[in-house]
Amino acid sequence: MFKINYELKKLDEVEPFIDKDGQKYLTWYGLTDGTLWINVGNSVIYEYSQLMLKKHNRKQKYNDYYIAKFLKDIVNILPFIQESIPNVLYQSLENFQKYTNKWESQYEEKSDQIFNSFMSNSYIPLNEWFNI
Repeated sequence: MFKINYELKKLDEVEPFIDKDGQKYLTWYGLTDGTLWINVGNSVIYEYSQLMLKKHNRKQKYNDYYIAKFLKDIVNILPFIQESIPNVLYQSLENFQKYTNKWESQYEEKSDQIFNSFMSNSYIPLNEWFNI
């Protein structure tokens, strides 16, 4: 599943632009101010972690973004993302899976801190990409 989500700011929350003379003005582009997040499988892209929200005293967990800018970015990359994924990338991912499975089988009987750290912080998050 791939789903693009967005929410526009309410009109009274939109900050106008200010020109070089200090005059405020608003454009259609400015009216697309909002938040954006993307669901990819069970993952969410453009979502701040709780640690990041707390550290920067943010209330909004999704990325602040002009939706018009996002659409422009997508249109600009479409020619590139329509290309097939090279076989070498598939092979690299397959090799990664084989090596991590081998590593896991060597250490799974040991409940040491290194194995637990690797599983929690690296292997499981990376392996989720294979199950999308």
